[in-house]
Amino acid sequence: MSPKLSLRISALALVSGVIFSLIAVAQAWAGLEDQHDVNAIIKALKAPIPSEAIAEAQQADDMIMRGGDVRGTKIYLVTDDRLKRVNSLVRKLLAAMKEDDHDWVVRVLDSDPPTVNAFVTGGKYIYVYTGLLNQATSDDELAFILSHEIGHSYLKQNLRRQDDITTTMANLADLVAAVAAKNSQGDINAATKGVRAGYGRFDEEEADAIAVAIVSRAGYDPLRGVDFFSRSAREENQGVAQTKQAFDQARQEVQGLTNECNGRTQAINKVRASGRDVTRQYLYETQTICSRAQAGAASFNSAAAGENQKANQQAVAAIYSSHPNHQNRIAAVAVLTDYVAGRRSLESLKQYEQSYRVMAALKQTNSAILSRIESVEVVPKSPAVTTGQQTPSGKTMADRLKQLKQAYNDGLLTEDEYKKKRNLILENS
Repeated sequence: MSPKLSLRISALALVSGVIFSLIAVAQAWAGLEDQHDVNAIIKALKAPIPSEAIAEAQQADDMIMRGGDVRGTKIYLVTDDRLKRVNSLVRKLLAAMKEDDHDWVVRVLDSDPPTVNAFVTGGKYIYVYTGLLNQATSDDELAFILSHEIGHSYLKQNLRRQDDITTTMANLADLVAAVAAKNSQGDINAATKGVRAGYGRFDEEEADAIAVAIVSRAGYDPLRGVDFFSRSAREENQGVAQTKQAFDQARQEVQGLTNECNGRTQAINKVRASGRDVTRQYLYETQTICSRAQAGAASFNSAAAGENQKANQQAVAAIYSSHPNHQNRIAAVAVLTDYVAGRRSLESLKQYEQSYRVMAALKQTNSAILSRIESVEVVPKSPAVTTGQQTPSGKTMADRLKQLKQAYNDGLLTEDEYKKKRNLILENS
């Protein structure tokens, strides 16, 4: 065994020993427990968002507004129709949850360069970047993302993770894995960043699950909602394919030049061995081709080394990534959509553990989020009746208009939907 290898293993053993000692301490730490089991989620669902969390979110908002930046990126407050659009969607989602929207605040932020993101700070402040609005092609997509962010606060994840033993152990285990995979300072820093990360993968899976329930009840399509992630997955796959194609083409070109260089060199040696002279033109052309082959090989090797380093960094990033990969995310949303629609059983969700736990908790608490919205009745066109007359449903036109107006005020209908249904009622009267 070489001294260098012994040193690496000794260092890894030391780091691993320290980390597993920390795990042992964490396990013994009073108050730490599994905050991602069904009972913990039930407890979070039953409790309101604490006033302390709301106050902290308000203080964070004050800092963002005064500083004009988020994590070093300059931001600019947007108050035009984009804010109205997001605000309307949020109110509709909160109404579907039967959540009082009085204290919820929506901020739309512009940034340069554009940021494709939305976030919450654990209270009742929701932030959406214009970069996300530009890329979300439908209200279904935007509603899903907003519901996901609301879910972080609704599930009290900021508070739960402070006392969560599984998150502590998982993060520390990820650090061990990262150090073992690539014992470099950069990789250790990357893994350490993961340990310090806010929401973990379990949190993200829970937020996706709650989002499916919310958008379904609010009248949006969760499957259309994840079109955003489907596009991202497709773009990533296309990028990988294009990179591979470019490298294959470059490899073929370099190999072709190398083969031609070798062939010409052999021909020159053969001619000289026979005692004949080689023309200057042929020597010049050969030298040019060989130089191009050498330069091409050096450039290709450098680019390949860069790609390998990038792949290693992405592999380490995947270890501590807080979000599930796009395809797993889409698959979970698909089965959750079927469950919410009554097309599959709760037990069939167990392969998606956190999704199952969220739905089990919602079911055990008889959450309004899983109940169906009563549709506003629109009576088919029939002979004219006066305002005081009753339809076959037993409701007067005034009753139906009042019910329709209440649904609109509750955010269950858009303005266009409200106007269309109102006109139908008036036409049928």
